[in-house]
Amino acid sequence: MYDILPLKVGQCMCPAELNCLLHDWDKKVRFFYYFWLIRGHGKTVLVDTGFDLEYAHRFMGDMQQKPSERPLTILKKLGVAPTDIDYVIITHAHFDHLSPLLNEYSRAKIVIQKRELECGIKPPHAWFVQFNDGDVVRSLRKENAHRTIVVDGDKSILPGLKVFWTGGHSPGHQSVLVSTRQGPTVLCGDVAFTYKNLQQDIPIGLSTSVEESLLSMRKIRKLGKVLLPGHDPLVMRYVKTK
Repeated sequence: MYDILPLKVGQCMCPAELNCLLHDWDKKVRFFYYFWLIRGHGKTVLVDTGFDLEYAHRFMGDMQQKPSERPLTILKKLGVAPTDIDYVIITHAHFDHLSPLLNEYSRAKIVIQKRELECGIKPPHAWFVQFNDGDVVRSLRKENAHRTIVVDGDKSILPGLKVFWTGGHSPGHQSVLVSTRQGPTVLCGDVAFTYKNLQQDIPIGLSTSVEESLLSMRKIRKLGKVLLPGHDPLVMRYVKTK
């Protein structure tokens, strides 16, 4: 069994139609931004890298981050050194999930989907990579190639921990299925930004394929007893109730 901690690294008020496609045009929604710490079976795993505020402002000027929310500060408080990380699983290549902090986790193996990496390096259109840091993505084929595991579909990474392809938000998006004391738990990534997406079956408003988004949410609901969407403040309840 594994323990999962959602680690909040920032927040931002976003247009609500970003959360739910063709809904709530006149509203705003508060997004929390996370990366995730998974510990168990003698291994320490991060899902996504976290980001620092100065870096995030290159892509999203309204992002807010307290000094205590800087990723390395959070990990230090938890007694985790960057070199303690065994794996970094990248849900997708957007800046808030894959940042230069990847290089701080210098001992970790990096897990990314083949379609995500290929799209990041050779996109069909610039729109697909507007939220990517191209230098960090390309490093997975260059200086970080020796520690990058490129997955094509679904793959077990450790006993009781697997990744599975959930396209929609991006071509090679992946989610993570983890065995926990609460039951099979899915870190959804950005297939679902909030519980509203999952509960009302509404696709997110930023997607490369609406069809893939809907089918991926169906798959997530089937696989997981506990679902942890990518940007919902309510995810923090998991810390209090687990």
